Amino acid sequence: KCSLFCSLLHVRMFTFRCPNLFTFKRPLTLEGLHKQEGVPHQAERPFLDRIADLLDAEIQSRQIKRCARLFKESGIRDLLPSVDRIVYEPDRGLNRHEIEDLADCRWITHEPPLNVTVTGMAGTGKTWLMKALGKEAIQRGFSTSYWRAADLIDRLRQARQDGEPVQFRNRLNSKRLLIIDDFAMTPMDEQTRDDFFSLIEERTMSGSMMIGSQRDFEDWYRYIGDKYHADAILDRLRNSSYMLRLKGRSFRERTESAQLTKGDASQ
Repeated sequence: KCSLFCSLLHVRMFTFRCPNLFTFKRPLTLEGLHKQEGVPHQAERPFLDRIADLLDAEIQSRQIKRCARLFKESGIRDLLPSVDRIVYEPDRGLNRHEIEDLADCRWITHEPPLNVTVTGMAGTGKTWLMKALGKEAIQRGFSTSYWRAADLIDRLRQARQDGEPVQFRNRLNSKRLLIIDDFAMTPMDEQTRDDFFSLIEERTMSGSMMIGSQRDFEDWYRYIGDKYHADAILDRLRNSSYMLRLKGRSFRERTESAQLTKGDASQ
């Protein structure tokens, strides 16, 4: 009885010190154990502390691999966009506190999920901002899918032709965050428009969206055309979204001007 009691006590102590133990199906800690054995002072440490270090290393390794997989599957190919590199100039209309709040991704875990709309003229940094926030979501373990609206419309049209529009929408809706860039720029036929807005409507409870466009939000009603779809979808977006409006001079123009100035100075 004493032996059984000691064994149970040891297990209780082990699980208390190592609460993440049961997140593993088959912990791959052998390599870490061998490394510990090669360091003399490790043998003097309490056994439970050594095991806790091994499990922490396992968790970190799995998180890194998961983030790498999510990033690969997201469709975000740019490595540069980062929240840490966002420029907060007075004329851009960006609030640092609001962006940092969005970077925490609590809007994704909110019940029901919230959304973000980003509007502004070409070159003002909409795509950079959305990809930066998308990468923050991935770092926090949220599955993410980035699409240019034109590509998404083409894929919806193809899914309809293949007889699997619902299956394709379900795959997209399995993602916690759907990013749609350059919205309201590509014409849609009536059937594709129905599929597109079915996708948006179905995401109301299943996940968050981030939608970027050169058009102001009010112009989206005109783009959709159909009053029933516009009122049903856009009013819902308006009431569940952080609405960012980027202003200021195009970053592309600034870069070109800086290059010209540098060239003139060197002559």
